[in-house]
Amino acid sequence: MIVDANPGYVSLHGTYADVSPDGTRMVYASCEYPTGPEVDHHVWDRKRYNYEIVTRKIDGTDPRRLTENVDLDHFPVWSPDGSRIAFVGSGRLSTIAPDGSGLRDDLGPHHIGLGPPAWSPDGRRLAFFARGHAYTVGEDGSNLTRLIDMVLESPVWSPDGGLVAFARSSEDISDIVVSSPDGSGQRAIAGLKGISLWTSDGSDVRFSAIPESTDSGEQRVAANLVATSIAWSPDGSEIRFVGVPESMESDDGAPVYAGIFSVGIDGTDMRIIAEIEWPSLVSWSPDGSRVAVRPIAWTYYSSGSNRILTPEVVLYVMSSDGTDKQVLVRGTPSLLVAERLDRGDVSRDVAACSGGYVVPDPQDNPGLVRDCETLLGLREALAGDALLNWSADVPIAEWQFVGGGLQEALVGSTGKVLPLRVRELRFTRVDGDGGLTGILPPGLGDLTELEILDFGGNHYGLDGEIPSELGKLSNLKELRLGRIGLEGEIPPELGQMTSLKMMDLSDNGLEGEIPSELGQMTAPVALDFSNNNLSGEIPSELGQMTGPWALDFSNNNLSGEIPSELGQIVGLVRLDLSSNSLSGEIPPELGQMTSLKRMDLSDNDLSGEIPSELGNLINLTSLTLSDNDLSGEIPSELGNLLNLTRLTLSDNGLSGGIPSELTEIGENGWLILDVSFNAGLTGRIFPEVWKSIGAILILETSLMPPEGIECRWITSDYPGSQVCESE
Repeated sequence: MIVDANPGYVSLHGTYADVSPDGTRMVYASCEYPTGPEVDHHVWDRKRYNYEIVTRKIDGTDPRRLTENVDLDHFPVWSPDGSRIAFVGSGRLSTIAPDGSGLRDDLGPHHIGLGPPAWSPDGRRLAFFARGHAYTVGEDGSNLTRLIDMVLESPVWSPDGGLVAFARSSEDISDIVVSSPDGSGQRAIAGLKGISLWTSDGSDVRFSAIPESTDSGEQRVAANLVATSIAWSPDGSEIRFVGVPESMESDDGAPVYAGIFSVGIDGTDMRIIAEIEWPSLVSWSPDGSRVAVRPIAWTYYSSGSNRILTPEVVLYVMSSDGTDKQVLVRGTPSLLVAERLDRGDVSRDVAACSGGYVVPDPQDNPGLVRDCETLLGLREALAGDALLNWSADVPIAEWQFVGGGLQEALVGSTGKVLPLRVRELRFTRVDGDGGLTGILPPGLGDLTELEILDFGGNHYGLDGEIPSELGKLSNLKELRLGRIGLEGEIPPELGQMTSLKMMDLSDNGLEGEIPSELGQMTAPVALDFSNNNLSGEIPSELGQMTGPWALDFSNNNLSGEIPSELGQIVGLVRLDLSSNSLSGEIPPELGQMTSLKRMDLSDNDLSGEIPSELGNLINLTSLTLSDNDLSGEIPSELGNLLNLTRLTLSDNGLSGGIPSELTEIGENGWLILDVSFNAGLTGRIFPEVWKSIGAILILETSLMPPEGIECRWITSDYPGSQVCESE
């Protein structure tokens, strides 16, 4: 960005810019300068800023304010020789010298329409429109000539200045007219009502009309169009324009499209060049070989818990025949992403890391320079079809998703506080964005000071495997790769990340075994590998981990027995091994994990009795052992679990009755006990147990409530079950 021309965030319709003929300066309408509180401000000046005409050098330096008033000055256009600037000042056609002298503000009628005036090629006359009429006038205000009515925008001069062209539109007429500058020789060359159009590939033309099939398979459209963005071909033989559907909306709410057309100056050979989104701003290159299109669209982006509607900025160019489309800029006003045509060549950007702009004071920040070079080298592989603003044109402190500097920071020569090293990469995704579509490059392992690597906002957008080089990130504390579309195996090198506190690999397509090397991790960590296709046995080496607080391996294809070594883990709070194919008995050693609050071993093939040692898990609040092949009686020692609120033992082969010791749990709080689908459970429930437990589910058992108590069928929280509630 060269300059913020609208810092007050007032009305955007006045912003417009033009470049001087010699290419050294630009002129634009700006709200940079505040007016005084005594001014009677207009509706576009809500924040006491007003549009003025300003010039700057093309690099953004040397600002020169040309106007200073309470008028709405906008749409400045440089004359061909660079000696004057024409603009619209509160509805009046005006001109001024580039140094601010020689203001003329009486060159035509008031109420000029929203659009820039047009200089003739020799700079002697101006064309404009006001109150629906097209005019030409001498640069000195002489020879004001009204050309024609019902126009929508300023006329456009032919290359030799001998003709002007303009679009005309009313309820009955929609066409393009050419005329001499004095109004003589007017003729319509392109009628735009009820014309028959089709796309070159035979697909639907998305104008607001009903397609009519033809024998060749092409779908014709009888369309009523309005012309805008008129331009002459360099040789003056053709006129190009954008044809827009009159209705400006589709019947089914789908996006509206428009066509770029070409027509001969004699009215022959009208054809579609390309199809574009609408509304759009369209501009032709001086030689007529390229066209730039800037669709005007809105999108939602997230800010905290809010969704904010904001303009979406896209700029692309293509050849005059509609081919070779290349996106140059994409983003929102707060985040514009520039994309060079040589997108794959990053050598220029990498060299800029040590140039003093991307990384201030690079001689004092060699580590940040290396991080800058690393990220630029990864940009294309990581982004895929998405765009990242990582480039030589943007300071690293403003790069998307790059953060850090929580422990150390420095003040660079720009005065901005910047991180000493890149410590965080948080690839969040805003609503409406496609997110990253590349891979996880191995070079991420070279960001040696990285503490947080979070791809959580890119739902199933990435591809490929987890690079083993991530194991070099010895300072990493959070690795969040959940639900991003990864495949392959978990690299054993991840066990080298001894500072890690969170590893989320959930909801991917990972296969293979859980690496035993993860047992080398020494920091209190949470491992979430749920919802993958992992197989093999749970490595016993995980019992060597120092203080993991959560292990979630649920919804995989793990087999074999639960390692008794897991009982050696100190500090584990949550253990979820549900929905696998684990077999064998529940190791009694699991009763040693006294910090455990939740244990879920359901939906496996576990057999044998419930170990009485589980009664030692005094902090347990939820124990789920359902959908296994467990047998024997419910251990009375479970009555020691005074913090238990949910005990689920359904769908097993348990026998006997409900231990009276469970009374103490109910007296300590509310307990839901689910023992359904255990045909071997028999007898009446003890009255003291019945009174203390909040709810008991006993469907498909031989259990009975105490004398005089009726159970009821429920359909809400536990559909299809029978529940007995205490009084």
